[in-house]
Amino acid sequence: MLPQDVIKEYPIPTDLEKRQYCVFPNELEEDPLILFHATPIENVSSIIKNGLKIPDPNKEGALPSVFFGARSAVALTHAMTNRKTHGEEYCILRFGIYL
Repeated sequence: MLPQDVIKEYPIPTDLEKRQYCVFPNELEEDPLILFHATPIENVSSIIKNGLKIPDPNKEGALPSVFFGARSAVALTHAMTNRKTHGEEYCILRFGIYL
């Protein structure tokens, strides 16, 4: 079970085309300190529990890269592309950058 104070679920807007396929409220989409990341739903518990771990791309079997978008529309595109090829449920996570 995921802690509710860490998770806020946003419904997918019905006017995605009008919103240029951004799925979060404008105050998040326009915040330069927020990045978006699409991941299989099965990874969310581990990310919340252990933090986001960027894998070493030089290790065998590791991901060649980890992608973040400045707008959720970029993460949505990544999620939809991977869903088509891998058939997994994806979610889009938002991460704040703290300086």
